[in-house]
Amino acid sequence: MRRPSIRSLAGGAAGIASGVIAGVVLTAVSAAGPPAVPKLPALIDAAHVPRLLRLPGEPVRLRYSIVCAPRDDGLPCDGSGTVYIRDGGGGQFRPLALRRGDDSKEGRYYIDVPPELASSAAGFSYYAVLRDDSSGATVTVPSGGADAPQLSLLLSPRRVGVPRRKTSASPARGSWVTAARRPSTSSRTARWICSTR
Repeated sequence: MRRPSIRSLAGGAAGIASGVIAGVVLTAVSAAGPPAVPKLPALIDAAHVPRLLRLPGEPVRLRYSIVCAPRDDGLPCDGSGTVYIRDGGGGQFRPLALRRGDDSKEGRYYIDVPPELASSAAGFSYYAVLRDDSSGATVTVPSGGADAPQLSLLLSPRRVGVPRRKTSASPARGSWVTAARRPSTSSRTARWICSTR
């Protein structure tokens, strides 16, 4: 029996090493399964353009856009919310649930302000608490909530394009007259006073 040569021993060792490495890699890959996706923190954001001024008799719709992470099934954000509204700047807030708009896949929600609040001469104040029902995250708009709500005021017809009555004491109707010259002033200088007649 012949003794094995160095070349055959090196080849055998290389084959064994390759087999061990391949076995370890296959075991690690099969045991690991799909890579773990880190859970993202619950995020929610909202947009709202406040109705600061409105005309008498005008219906008022408050619109909100809710932006949050899509659901696991691929559908858009599962949002909801409540608008807290009151007459004027004081008193108790009354909750009104937001409704999904026809374009709610874009995250748009709304409420119609009740006519008794929309026509109030004192205006109305409001804030909203919006939710991502999937994650439980909430956001308040405006961020001050009940301590700093939005205010919507009713314009009176007198303030919208209707001129005021003319008065006789208007500076535009006054007459300009020259004042008497003082002895110390030069002849080129004159003082003008506006008198209202």
